[in-house]
Amino acid sequence: MLGKPWIRPEASALLAWLILALRFAMGLEYGFASLMQFGYFVISDEALHDYFTRDFPAIKEDLQALLPEQPIPASEEELLLTLENVKGSLWPLRPGPILRRNESAFWVDIHAASALLDALLEFPRTPGDDIANARAEHFEVAVQNVIDASKWRPAPELRALVRRELRIDGQAISDVDALAARNNTLILVSCKSVIYSAAYDIGDHKMVKNTSSTVQDGVIKWQEVAAILKSRPVGDSYDFSAFDELVSVLCTPYPVHVPVGIATRNVRPGLRASVSVSELSSWLEDNS
Repeated sequence: MLGKPWIRPEASALLAWLILALRFAMGLEYGFASLMQFGYFVISDEALHDYFTRDFPAIKEDLQALLPEQPIPASEEELLLTLENVKGSLWPLRPGPILRRNESAFWVDIHAASALLDALLEFPRTPGDDIANARAEHFEVAVQNVIDASKWRPAPELRALVRRELRIDGQAISDVDALAARNNTLILVSCKSVIYSAAYDIGDHKMVKNTSSTVQDGVIKWQEVAAILKSRPVGDSYDFSAFDELVSVLCTPYPVHVPVGIATRNVRPGLRASVSVSELSSWLEDNS
C-alpha cells in the first residue's frame, strides 16, 4: 500500500493535530491536567500559532515519510479549516466536533479526536486493486498467526502450503489462505477481509445484505473446494492423506450477520462454517 492514496484528508489532518496537540498540551499551564481530567483543554489563538510555527514543519515531514502520497495539510490554515469542518453524528455514531473556537481561543477536545480517528481511518471499498489486495493478504497472515499461536499450528511441510496453489492432474483447484492441523483433523481456512464500515454499523440494508451474500457465497464455494480435496487427498502439489477429517471454515475479521443456514451450520462441534477470527481463536483454544 506504500504510496497508494487511501487515507481521507480529515484523517491525515487529525493525525497531525493529535501529534501537535499533545506537544502544546504539555507546555500549557494546567493544559495537561485539564486533558487528563476532562479530555480537553483551552489554548489561545496566539499560543496555537506559535506552537504551529515551531513544531508543524517537523510533524509534517515525519507524516509524509510515514504516509507517502497521503493528503497531509500544507499549512496552519488548511489544517484548522479541515478540522473545523469535521462534524459529529448520531447515526452512525461519530464524535465531534473536535475543535471549538471563540474570538481568541480554541477548545481542543482530544477525547473526541482520539475516538474519531478510528472512524476516519475506515478502509476504502476498492475491490480488486492493490489496496484491497494488501488488506486481504494482511488478514490472511493475521489469521495464520492466530493459528500458529495455538496447538493447531501445522507442521512446517504443511504450513508451506499456505497461500500456495493446490493442483490436481495439472489443474489449479484453489489456494488455502490459512491452515490448522491437530491429530487427524485438518482445517482449511478461507479468509474474507470484509470491512466493518459505518454503513454496516448502522444496519444499512444494502450493505448488510451484500456482506451477508459475500460470506454465504464464500462458504458454498469453499465447501465445494473442500469436497474436491476430500475426494482427492493427494494432488500434484499437496498430500493430505494423513488426515481422516478435512474441515472447511470461512473466517472474517468480525462476526457477520447471515441467515440461519449453510453459513451457521456446525462443521465441527462448536465451530460454524463461518466464524470471526476471534471465534476461531477461542475454538482452537477450547479444543486443544
